[in-house]
Amino acid sequence: MINHKLLTILVLTVVLLVGVIYYANNRPDVQYETKTPNTQTGQTATQADDDTDVINSEIENVDLGDIDREFQAIDSDINSL
Repeated sequence: MINHKLLTILVLTVVLLVGVIYYANNRPDVQYETKTPNTQTGQTATQADDDTDVINSEIENVDLGDIDREFQAIDSDINSL
């Protein structure tokens, strides 16, 4: 007669195999988009400088509010621990 350990291992192996096959057949197909580099001819270095200047001016115009006051509130919370 077949050993009970061997039978248990055989049953678990079959169940595992069926599970793997089921998972492989039922997972959604994933389609990956291939990205091609966007090459533009005729760009000059001055356009890059203009873009950088625009970005820098926008960064300088960002309103950060009163950061010191916000940090003081955080510091007081930390010190109260």
